[in-house]
Amino acid sequence: SSIKHQASSIKHQASSIKHQASSIKSLLPKRPSLLSDSSGMAYQNLNTIFLNNFSQFAAAPAQLFKQNNRYQQLNYQRLGTICLNIAKGLLKSGHEPGERMVIYAGNRPEWAQADIGGILAGLLVSAAPSSSSAEALAAIVNDLEAAVVCVGDPVQLLRVRKVLPKMPSVRRVVLFDETLEPQKMEMLLAELVDVGAGAGSHFEYQVREIAKSIKQDEPVCVIYTSGTTGLAKGVTLTHGNYLAAIQGLLQRIGRIDKLHRNFSILPLSHAFERLAGYYLLIYLGRCIAYPGSRESLLADMMEVKPSFVAAMPGFFEKLYSGIVEQIEAAAPLKKRIFNWALHAGRRYHVVRKTNRGNLITSRLRYWVADFAVFRRIRAAFGGELQFFVSGGARLNPYIAGFFQAMGILLLEGWGMTEATAVATINSPDDYRLGSVGRPLPGMTVRLGNGKELEIAGANVFPGYWNSPELTKQYFTEDGYYRTGDLGELDSQGWVTITGRKKELIITAGGKNITPVYVERILVKQRHIDMAFIHGDRRKYLTALLALNDEEVTRTAAKAGFAEMSIEERRTHSIIEGIVQQEVDNANLELANHMQIKYFRILRNPFSIQNGEMTRTLELKRKVIEEKYQHLLNSMYIES
Repeated sequence: SSIKHQASSIKHQASSIKHQASSIKSLLPKRPSLLSDSSGMAYQNLNTIFLNNFSQFAAAPAQLFKQNNRYQQLNYQRLGTICLNIAKGLLKSGHEPGERMVIYAGNRPEWAQADIGGILAGLLVSAAPSSSSAEALAAIVNDLEAAVVCVGDPVQLLRVRKVLPKMPSVRRVVLFDETLEPQKMEMLLAELVDVGAGAGSHFEYQVREIAKSIKQDEPVCVIYTSGTTGLAKGVTLTHGNYLAAIQGLLQRIGRIDKLHRNFSILPLSHAFERLAGYYLLIYLGRCIAYPGSRESLLADMMEVKPSFVAAMPGFFEKLYSGIVEQIEAAAPLKKRIFNWALHAGRRYHVVRKTNRGNLITSRLRYWVADFAVFRRIRAAFGGELQFFVSGGARLNPYIAGFFQAMGILLLEGWGMTEATAVATINSPDDYRLGSVGRPLPGMTVRLGNGKELEIAGANVFPGYWNSPELTKQYFTEDGYYRTGDLGELDSQGWVTITGRKKELIITAGGKNITPVYVERILVKQRHIDMAFIHGDRRKYLTALLALNDEEVTRTAAKAGFAEMSIEERRTHSIIEGIVQQEVDNANLELANHMQIKYFRILRNPFSIQNGEMTRTLELKRKVIEEKYQHLLNSMYIES
């Protein structure tokens, strides 16, 4: 009876979300999950996947992590023991199914262990980005009325302690770092594991009964997404959402036999990493490797030899810049060889894709280029990389083509937290540069008013946490979610993102302009790192520009003013002249009504910490407009 009571508690906590979305869900396409265990029995929830795979893949490596500067390995059997003990420890400590837990930590093995343990205990698990302020964390905890907060490092613990009196629902703080000294209400994760290990067998029976009781439409987590407005929304995702998303990814990607290891660099608080870099790997029984630090990222990648890596476009832009910088600094002969090889690589892929040109000749040239240049570059990523995946923001097609030419497949996808991270994606055997791919199987994408992309499918969320009115605003009458992204959709299902609905600029002359399009052309210039376009209801466009400090420093050294501070270099007259020329170059690619008339160079770049960017590196336009209003107004000298 106790177990039944606890199981019903889960249903009770989910009922408000299910009620909010019931009218919408009745209209959405329904399909049974094809995910099943070794016996062919269909999975109903993540809990059964976890419990099954801990034994099915017992000896296989599950987690790789740095300890004393060396990588250590945890297999599925050991991972299962830890997670099961966390679940039992939570239950024995008085926590009940349906309670909420928030993880506040960077990527590390304990993040996944606590997450799985919480889910196995029937808790609804959320997360705050590791860089979140104390106030932002408190807002999430209080919105959920969370009972448990898990903390990663000393800095995060100080923030938690600062706002703990303002989080009345919290009864327990769990510390991942064993060097931390627990205070009142705090305990080490290792202690929680010990509590679970000493619990009676009936607690393990309870965990397994919870797994049997959870239905696909019950929530498993709430992921908070700020968006470009800065207003945090709790996206409720169900077990069925994740089962559908995993199934769709597997069917779309196809090539999974060589996907042995992921390198987890996107924050686990991000929906994309939680799905593609974590739950997908656990379902497949594959290994997740965690970097030792940001500074050792490339060295760690070479050591763990990942099969695939999911990241934001900024990561690939930095890789691109690093390779180009090394080539620019190389001897003239090496530089010519690389440029020839790059041209040969680009030409080969064009010929292979279009069948226009001599395939045998282009393949021979590519083989020489690969032997002389490309294989060494691929070796820097471990040598076993099958593909990169880019998501979370728009990717420059030129950069995707750059990596493709070297034999490194960079697949772009598109989605949002509300779609369990992924709505469309390119596949290794079916991709198109510049496109975000085609919809996952079971997902429908259509163009709504003003070419806004609308989606429906089993991996679309049921509603925002405790926000039925907000949920209603985002869905059409026939059950499609309004994404807010503008795009194009061709007859074969290929989707291209052109901008955001809320970001559309309408000039005084009535011209509609997508600012992201103009910004992407500007940031292709050497010295321009970030661009913000302004001009809604104005006669012309202006820009705020943040510069590439490496290029500015290099130019300053050549021009003889390297002794200045970086802030002074950014606004030096020589730099301003060069940037003016680069803006002029960008204007040549733009229609007259899209050209930049004036610009201002910022003393500091836009950043997440300053509240000017989202965690997915999108500009918060309203914030920037308010903060730099004086600069923007100074560029409009109108009578």
